[in-house]
Amino acid sequence: MGATSAMLDGVKEACEAWGRAMRWVLGSNGEGYPTLATFERARGGELDAKAIANIRQRFGEVMAGDALAVRLAIRKEPTMPEELHRLIFMHYVVPHKDCNRGRITIKRKAFELGYLDSHGEGDSREYYAELENAHHFLAGRLPIDRTFHEEPYVRAVCA
Repeated sequence: MGATSAMLDGVKEACEAWGRAMRWVLGSNGEGYPTLATFERARGGELDAKAIANIRQRFGEVMAGDALAVRLAIRKEPTMPEELHRLIFMHYVVPHKDCNRGRITIKRKAFELGYLDSHGEGDSREYYAELENAHHFLAGRLPIDRTFHEEPYVRAVCA
């Protein structure tokens, strides 16, 4: 495995972490946040000072590590082109199954993004080529502070 290939594997892993974090954020049921009813009671003066002081948000930060690095790389000026952002969002954030447990295939994602014609005909090569472009875009922006799946001879050659 070459150094570029190892780096792109690391970018893909980081994108997968970002996708998991985004799915959690978008699908969150507000777990850890005070309920709206608690806030309304506080605004209405129904809670005393001691009760108000005990209202806390308890939730873990999900945008950390690789997920945060990808998020910052996407938003860094100049921002990622919209077409590439839509593509990595569709590829990593949209789950593999819909709400009826139906499988969401790459072909369906490619169709939704306009890479296939109206009959769903064609292949997904353009989809994958653009996904590779998105990975290369992020590779130039992500801080590489660790060695991704490199074999010893790659580290020796690149050192």
